[in-house]
Amino acid sequence: MRRAAPPRATAERAAPETATKITPPEDPTKRTSTSTKKTPPAPPPPPPRWKMAVVTLVAVFPAVLTTNVLVIPRLTGLSLIPRTFVLCVVVTVLMTWVLMPRLMKLLAPWLRGGNKAPEPLPEPKNDDETRIVPPAGGAKAPPPPRARHRVPVPPPARQPAGSPRRAATSPGRQVRAGRR
Repeated sequence: MRRAAPPRATAERAAPETATKITPPEDPTKRTSTSTKKTPPAPPPPPPRWKMAVVTLVAVFPAVLTTNVLVIPRLTGLSLIPRTFVLCVVVTVLMTWVLMPRLMKLLAPWLRGGNKAPEPLPEPKNDDETRIVPPAGGAKAPPPPRARHRVPVPPPARQPAGSPRRAATSPGRQVRAGRR
């Protein structure tokens, strides 16, 4: 046999709209206003893939060449598979921790050229101030960023040209074109 749940407090059962909900006090150090929240700047867009392919080729070629010249001749006693494994490990380590980080820093202006992220807008000082103030020194504010690509809009749905509407006929009756 199952026991019934214990009854709730009498005040809640008698008049649920008069029952009070206990909430913890708010932390006065917490700020909930939207004007005080700062959104982090958007990360810059990634470079085009073809530029990344060029940087990778520029890094891989010298790494493989150097490994083939300096390391592989010392491993002549090993068969093909272990030598290839050593080549892959050495090139991967060089690419990951040595070459690619340095090349990315060195070629960053070329990689990001034309793909610069827009700078974040200055935040208003209070809720009433919503206009953007131009920079000091008489310089003009930069124009707002434009979209790089237009999104194609599909045309409205139309009935195909070769499908005229047919007149409703009864199931057993045929309608002939031309004379009746």
